[in-house]
Amino acid sequence: MRKPNFFIIGSPKCGTTSLARYLIEHPKIFFPARKELHFFNTDMRSRMLHSEGEYYAYFSGAGPEHAAVGEGSVSYLYSDAAVPNILKAIPDARFIVMLRNPIEMMASWHAHLRHYGLEDTRDIERAWHKQEARRNGRGIPSFCADPSLLLYGQVCSAGWQLKRLYGRVPRDRVLVLFQDDLRADARSVYQMTLDFLGVQDDGRVEFGVHNQRFKPIRSQLVQVVIHFVSQFKLRFGINRSFGVLPLLYKFNTQGVKNEVINARFRSELAEYFRPDLEQLSELVGRDLSLWLRV
Repeated sequence: MRKPNFFIIGSPKCGTTSLARYLIEHPKIFFPARKELHFFNTDMRSRMLHSEGEYYAYFSGAGPEHAAVGEGSVSYLYSDAAVPNILKAIPDARFIVMLRNPIEMMASWHAHLRHYGLEDTRDIERAWHKQEARRNGRGIPSFCADPSLLLYGQVCSAGWQLKRLYGRVPRDRVLVLFQDDLRADARSVYQMTLDFLGVQDDGRVEFGVHNQRFKPIRSQLVQVVIHFVSQFKLRFGINRSFGVLPLLYKFNTQGVKNEVINARFRSELAEYFRPDLEQLSELVGRDLSLWLRV
């Protein structure tokens, strides 16, 4: 049985899906068709798999022809337990981290939680200001099993998360990438990743965008139903469609406008993220101050 030897561990909404899709198609890399296995984050209620047998079954297709075997779960960087658990099981594991502007990430993360029915506050600014109450167990949406996902400031602050990772893993086994670079020159980022994994370049020149842009929704309850039924069908291999879910999704998204971060709120977010971003800039040796320009 082959075990994964590299992990795309976060951050969420930073381009990890696109990178994973590129790696899946490399003939010398094995990556499960299902991203986000969430097995090693044992300290989080959002953990998906609970048995080693179920987890390692996803790598049954990996063979001697694969120079690298990996998986991607964006909860692993945020989780306090995931990286230690990975190192216990795979001591020489390598880690890929992807980062982006935390203000953009926060907006995208809020849309993500809304899409899956985990956030019931439509207004992004109100959701941001509910963090302290939610940290103390108040105002948690009914369908959100893991309230830590609603702490937008913590989730989207990468400086402290990367510092913790560097305290656990030698830096030569950590590759930090940026979504901005992936957008500007995906080929260079791809080559950098292959070099890090010790895999020969396959000459890929086409790099489509695979990020999922979630539409704003009307009803959290309707979205939970859609997500639950979709996951049920996926888990039990049900491929037949009766057209009900697309109709429900259309009803729940049609005519709903995206939330906009106004200049005043953006300035508030910039001041919040500034100390963590300064730490991140120092860790990666790159000036990221442009991210916080209002």
